This record gives sequence, C-alpha cells and structure tokens, in this order.
Amino acid sequence: MAPSASHRPPAPRLWRDVKQSIEAMIATALRKKVDRLPNERTLAEQLGVHRHTVRRAMAELESEGLVCVEHGRGTFIQSEMVRYRLGRRTRFTENLAGIGLEPQSELLHHDLGPADASVAAALGLRRDSDVVRLVTLRGAKRLPLTYAIHFLPASRFEDAAAIFERTRSMSAVLLAGGVTDYRRSQIRVASRLPTEQEAQALKQQIGQPVLVISSVSRDMDGEAVLYTTSHVSAIRMELVVDL
Repeated sequence: MAPSASHRPPAPRLWRDVKQSIEAMIATALRKKVDRLPNERTLAEQLGVHRHTVRRAMAELESEGLVCVEHGRGTFIQSEMVRYRLGRRTRFTENLAGIGLEPQSELLHHDLGPADASVAAALGLRRDSDVVRLVTLRGAKRLPLTYAIHFLPASRFEDAAAIFERTRSMSAVLLAGGVTDYRRSQIRVASRLPTEQEAQALKQQIGQPVLVISSVSRDMDGEAVLYTTSHVSAIRMELVVDL
C-alpha cells in the first residue's frame, strides 16, 4: 500500500531554496561580525539536505562574490566591495595595501611574440616588433578582482615574466628595465559581459558584467613602456577615479 501524504518523505529541497537559507545565515553572521560559515557537512545537517545540494548553492554564492570557499580552511563571507582608486599613478599593490587589504597576484601565462596593430600603436612600436605578454590574476580577500593582459617591449623587458613571478609586482618589472617612475597617459573604461575564460578566471557568472580598463603607461621621458587591458569584476570592485 502506498504511503499516505502525511507519511511520504519530504521532497528534496532545491538548491535555490538552500541558497536563500544560506543567504539568511550570511546576513545574521554579518550582524554578529562573524566572517565564516559552518562547513558543508554541518550546513547539510542543519538544512536537512544532501551535501551535493549545499555544494551547488555554495558555488552560486561564490560566483556572486558573497562567499569564498577555501578547501581545507572553510567558507569565508565576503562582506564589502573593494574600492579601487584609479588615476595616473595608480599602483595595484600600494592601492590595496592603502585600504588595509593584502594583495594577491598570480602569473597565469606568458609568451613572446610579434605585436599586432593595436598593441604596436599603443606602445609606439613598429608592427611585428617583439613584445612580452603577461597574463595575470590579481585579487584580495581570497577572491580574484582583475584578470589582466600586459604588453611590454621585449627589447627592454625580456625578463619580465621571471621578475613578475618572483616579485608579483609590475612596478618591479618596470624598474628592472630602468623605469624608476611611470604614469598612465591614457585610460579607457568600458563595460561588457565576460568571455567564458574571463568569467572562469574571475570566478563569476558569465552573465555578470566586467569593467574593461585599457591603459598606456609611460616613463618620465614620455616613452610608452606598458600597455594593459584589465578585466575587473564589477560584482566585487568599484572604481574611484582620481581627478
């Protein structure tokens, strides 16, 4: 005989319901100034669902920038947008350190090859001149903030990848090429949806926007030394423009 409605096991809760429950937990935790959630097993027991359901909900919350899941350490709540000052002399490391954040940088890829027309024009080089390309991921609070592609003249910065790998600093890369100070001569900002690769690197949904910042930096003699296109997570960072 089929069980009556009152004795049937409850239908599995959808991950969206679990996500809403965890969002309520996050709000409570923030009011109590708690920055960590219970582990996956504990949450599953508290909510009466399978761990896979909690895992799916957590993945969505992480993509929205609300939490950061660190395997072996726990799930941390991300409470505020990062306010990033953008100006002619902006330095990533100094900028974040100035607001009490520890910057994190990673070199994802590097190569050497001929500049295309747009890169050559930005750096004032002949087309097909060799340039070093660095692809970096930089962030804070255990979350990626920018996915950037940097181009430097190879004739002056052939060791750029090794120096960045060692120092995690673009200023150190430029200093090794004799650039003691530099300023941005041009900054362009646009918004769009990320590519699949950009969204994956930034740990966000492909439907969530990024800010695309293109800039040319020049040494104090006016020579272009760096052309960068940064893809900034608009769900985690807001720009403050210094005039």
